[in-house]
Amino acid sequence: AILQGFAVLNYRAPGVVERMSTLLARVPTGSVSPQSASNIAWSCAVHEVMDPCLLAWVWRCLDQHIGSMPVSGLSQVHQFLLYCRLQGITKADILSTYYNQDLSGELLSQVSDREVAVERRCRDSFVLSASSEKRGGSSLQREVAGVFKEVAGDIFEELRGVEADEWLLQECIDNESGYSFDLYLPAKALVVEVDGPSHFVTSVSLSTEEGLRQEEETPNGKTAMKQRQLEQLGKTVMSVPYWEWPE
Repeated sequence: AILQGFAVLNYRAPGVVERMSTLLARVPTGSVSPQSASNIAWSCAVHEVMDPCLLAWVWRCLDQHIGSMPVSGLSQVHQFLLYCRLQGITKADILSTYYNQDLSGELLSQVSDREVAVERRCRDSFVLSASSEKRGGSSLQREVAGVFKEVAGDIFEELRGVEADEWLLQECIDNESGYSFDLYLPAKALVVEVDGPSHFVTSVSLSTEEGLRQEEETPNGKTAMKQRQLEQLGKTVMSVPYWEWPE
């Protein structure tokens, strides 16, 4: 719960994560619920965990519980698997390092085949969840789309005089990552995300000397990871925070 809480808030505390990694690695995978397994896998992706010991525990845990996970859990696992792929981390390499055993030949083939099937199932669940959440978009998103259509020709000369339907996609699903985009310009690999309050964490600081209360909003773990993974896939991500858009 602590590891997930830090991940949700996008609070980076390497020392705490390392300590949690040590403790979790001692927990029998059979004592963990399917939901907890997916929560931990997702949290590892947010925290960009590279510890072979913890990653080996996560994969063993997923092997045991993946069959009984709901769509929400499989969606979280998809983001974990995407994180691993983008970092060049493979299950075979992690387990080889952890168990000090060479996974090759038929055993490696079995592991690889299973992972392909698991990845497909998790991605399908992730896309299903994303599709169900996208239902016309918010009024703010429609306003941003309208303004973007008007000014895009001034930003990109080649779009002048071209109908927006030919270069702008709205409420679309990315085939490569499974992520949904509010607005997308395929020709520029440009993703425009209209981020409402649920995308941010509000931190409050108090100045005892001046008696001032300051608030700062920063992307939460889910939003920060999405942006990071899309950028690693070669996309340019432009965030439009709700408070920067005029009333």
